[in-house]
Amino acid sequence: MAYDKGGRCVFTQDAVQREQGRWAFRLVDILGRECVTGTVVRDMGFQSDPIASTNIYVSLPSSPAYSGTLKGYALSGLSSLGNDPRILTVSYYDGYGFNAGDSTLTYSAPSSSESYGRQSLLTATGLLTGRLVRVLDGNASEAFLKDVMFYDDKGRVIQKCSTNIFGKVDREYLAYDFAGNVTKRKVVHGKPGTTSTFT
Repeated sequence: MAYDKGGRCVFTQDAVQREQGRWAFRLVDILGRECVTGTVVRDMGFQSDPIASTNIYVSLPSSPAYSGTLKGYALSGLSSLGNDPRILTVSYYDGYGFNAGDSTLTYSAPSSSESYGRQSLLTATGLLTGRLVRVLDGNASEAFLKDVMFYDDKGRVIQKCSTNIFGKVDREYLAYDFAGNVTKRKVVHGKPGTTSTFT
């Protein structure tokens, strides 16, 4: 394991990865929230505390492109992660800029006859709003499944939209009681040529 100046475990390596010369990495933002995980080829001896003198974190620029190796995030504290980086997960917080232009994963208001939660018009500051998860199918291409979460005015997830392995959209609706317990749940699963609904 390799820790940065802030005591954050940034790189880890098991016996199999050591044979491959690869390290697993976990990058957080300035608030300590996990943003990017993956593996990378890096020539680094863990005994010498190679990153102990610097703080390593990621941040979103003011106008991110949500592309590139880190899917919009900018790396601070290292000039490079290493060679052949393979991103496994990416998490976004505080807003929905990462989903701009994607009309398939937007909030869909439930029917007025259903008692599922409604999206708050307040900001999503401090909340996990989206996630990319890499498909590990053995292909060299980077294929990711995407989740987008929407919240009510109490910061509870009331709707989650996700792409699935079929290239379709899954949509989950949630309802809560006063104490915050889930009282009702509906999942609409997209499949080629049809959809299935589960409650």
